[in-house]
Amino acid sequence: SSVQRVLLASFWTFSFERRDFFLFPELMVTDCTSQTNDEGRPMFIIPGRDAEGKLFVALRAFLPSECRWVFHYIWSFVVPTLFGDAIKRNQVLFTDGDANIYEPFEQLRDSLYPKSNHYLCFYHLVAKELSMITADSQYRTSNQEVKKEILPHTTQMDADGGIFDGSGV
Repeated sequence: SSVQRVLLASFWTFSFERRDFFLFPELMVTDCTSQTNDEGRPMFIIPGRDAEGKLFVALRAFLPSECRWVFHYIWSFVVPTLFGDAIKRNQVLFTDGDANIYEPFEQLRDSLYPKSNHYLCFYHLVAKELSMITADSQYRTSNQEVKKEILPHTTQMDADGGIFDGSGV
């Protein structure tokens, strides 16, 4: 019988970005994109921010899918293996509204990420909600105004790694 070997996922980090994570583990942001490579596999990244506010990407991964078990594997094995005890100093994790990404993290938080607080990305939540409003919606005018006013502010706050507190909106 022949044995077929298949690469399910690939996880990597660069030594200088791994070093940055050891120095600045306080903030982790996640992003998962699809259809950005020849195979159409999801790509997952975990950026962070250094003391000067510069972004670095601590982890990159090509995933087999965006199923919950994949993210459980990332949070329970990949991140702890690559970054060791530095993950215990993480204070903030931002994710979008995908429960497959954040629920495994929540399950492991007390044991692996004891100081971390999880926040949903305000920009993604607002953009998703507003995208569901149709052109014939009775709320079209007011929601268009809300979108016009809120999204530029949340994009800036999100890009700055800040927690949205409603100021400036």
